[in-house]
This record gives sequence, structure tokens and C-alpha cells, in this order.
Amino acid sequence: TGAYKMDLISLSPEAKLMQPHLLGYAKAVGLQLPRKRLRALNGAPSCGSANTRRVHVVQLPSTNIHLRSLKQFAFAAPFSSLVLWRCVGRRRGLAARGSARQAPPRPPKEEPTPFPSEPIFPPAAFHLLELFYEDPDSEEMVDALEDFQDLHETDRHWGRFPEHVADCRSSAYNKGQLKILQGILKCIEQEKSEDLRLIGLNTLLSLMIGGCTLTRCPPTFVIEAGAVEILCKVADESEDATALEILLELARMAPDTMLPAIIEQGSAEACIKVLENSGADPMDQLTALNLLLSLTKRAPAPIAATGAYEVIKGVSNVALVPRRNKIMNFLRPLVRHEGEN
Repeated sequence: TGAYKMDLISLSPEAKLMQPHLLGYAKAVGLQLPRKRLRALNGAPSCGSANTRRVHVVQLPSTNIHLRSLKQFAFAAPFSSLVLWRCVGRRRGLAARGSARQAPPRPPKEEPTPFPSEPIFPPAAFHLLELFYEDPDSEEMVDALEDFQDLHETDRHWGRFPEHVADCRSSAYNKGQLKILQGILKCIEQEKSEDLRLIGLNTLLSLMIGGCTLTRCPPTFVIEAGAVEILCKVADESEDATALEILLELARMAPDTMLPAIIEQGSAEACIKVLENSGADPMDQLTALNLLLSLTKRAPAPIAATGAYEVIKGVSNVALVPRRNKIMNFLRPLVRHEGEN
């Protein structure tokens, strides 16, 4: 392998930095160096480096190195540029840090734009609540109850009743729901307007079995609000079938712990009075038999103690005989046992 000697040149500071790597790079890569002088290396020699050096480059077998000066190294420019780029980048990073430290503090955070709060009750329910706190006339109350019933049957997200009255202590929303239920019960209990009582019964029945399941009123909440006593009184006085239907739903869905309260407050006696009335509507008698059947399935002994067996035995309507026989089958063993004793 032949060797070529280069002319004495004055190295720039960037070339001095890259001098230890030139020979190793040429040996490892074996690039064919161009003969054209690079303009980047034609600058004047630096003031601090007056001495010159002689550099030897060994020709590799697979390369054709023919240079006269270090200024003809094509790879010197990329290496010097890389070093300069790193130095400049480091200076920029330090400058950026300094500028970040000297940046002014951020302005105080502004509060979000206030929007009007959404009412917790729809307009129909809110209007009904307002009327309960006033003393409106019966026609206005009837219209408000009809609007509220339509809201319950059409809107699936209008509201939600709590499970128990105790849940109303810490929630204003639950207190409003309790006030709505108590106002409806007052409309049922009053005796001045028969239309108001009728629309109150229909609204309460709709709250229990109508509309969406999520918005229905739980039976525990209705019982704890004092509805059973009022409904038994209305069913006993007027033999209203709607009141018996509400009691039927309470007897079916109420927990076992609340069933004695439904029986003790006169639900069985109200059914017996309807069945003893020979001029009662057959559909009212059917509702009374359904209520007695539901109570008898869950608590036969208290129903047998009321004397319902003899009354049911006297039902002669052919359409009601199958329902009558079911109730008698539940009560017959208890009645015979009491007769033997």
C-alpha cells in the first residue's frame, strides 16, 4: 500500500477538534475523497494557531486517496458542522432556560362563565308544588294534577322517588318528592270535591304502575307516607275501585314487614264491605277478591280472623266463582281448625 503526504496547512479550531478522528475514519470507511477544494475550509488560519502540522494518510487497498491538502477532505465539513451544531444547540438550551426563568408570572385564572342552574323539577311538578303551599281552588288543582300525570306517563327522566321517608332528611329534592306525594294524599282525603279526589286517586295509581319503571313511586315510600289509612277510609266510605287497586299493588309489592300494617289498617274490612253489597259493580267485587287473594297468600291467618271466609262463601256471581274458590282453599284449613278448637 502506498502512502501520500499532505502539504503543511494551518488548521482551524474546528479541524483541530476533528484531527484525532480523521485517520481512523478514513481507515474504517475507506471513502474516495474528491479532489475539489471545499469552500468551507478555504478560510484564513486562526490567530492562535501559527504552527503547522504534517499529516500522513495511509491508502487502503480498496480506495484511491489522492489529496494534496487537508482542505480537500470532504468529511471534515460534516464533522465540524456537527460539533458546531452541538455547541450552538447547548447555548440555545441554556438561553431558553434563562428566558423561561425570567418569564413573567401567569395571569390569575379566570372563573368559568356562570350559566343558569337547571331546575331540579320540571315545570309541571314545580307548579304542583307551588299549589300545595297555597290554597288554590279545586279546578286549578285538578288541572295541575292532570298535567303532572301526563308528565309522569310521557317523560322517562322527570324525576325519581326515594325508597324511604328517612331519605328525605338530607336532600331537598327528596323533600320535594315527599311534599308531592303528601299533597296528592290530601287531595284524596278531602271531601269537598269529588273530581279532585278522583283525579288524586288516578294520579297516585299512575305513579305506582304507570310511566317508566325508573320514575315510579316505590310502595315502601307510599306506605311510610301514610297512604294506607287514607285509602282504606276512602274504600270503606265510597267503595271506590281505584282505591282498592292501589291497595292491591301495595299488598303485592310491599315487603313482609309492612304487610301487617296494611291488614291492620282496614284493607280486609274494606273488601268485605264491597262483597257484602249486593248492588256493587262486579268489577269492583273482582278487585276486592283480588286484594283478598293477595293478602291471603301472604298472611292467611289474619284474613281468616276477620271473618272473610263466610262472606266470600256467599259470592254467587259465576264469573267470580274461580277467584272465590282460590281464596276459600287458602282459608278453609284455618277455619276448620278454629271450629274444632
